[in-house]
Amino acid sequence: MKTSTSGLYVSYYLTIIVGHKMQSEVIRKIYDGQFGVRKAEDILLLDFWIPNVRSKIECRIRNCIRCILAERKHGKQERMLNPIDKADLPL
Repeated sequence: MKTSTSGLYVSYYLTIIVGHKMQSEVIRKIYDGQFGVRKAEDILLLDFWIPNVRSKIECRIRNCIRCILAERKHGKQERMLNPIDKADLPL
């Protein structure tokens, strides 16, 4: 940060525009399975600019193997099978 004569702080950030071929690699390196879309987007936008970054991060999270394995399953849990008594009636 640089201080101007008026006492205000002026910051100069270098934003790197990421090419199409490198976008997935940059997103993969930024997102390591530790946080959600919003935080990953905030971290990425500090240094990089990628068009439609939110949708690309969401796609990365949906396809992240570590995230899929760690996600809790919803719905009915698996249980032991109950045997069905066989009736002595003919078909």
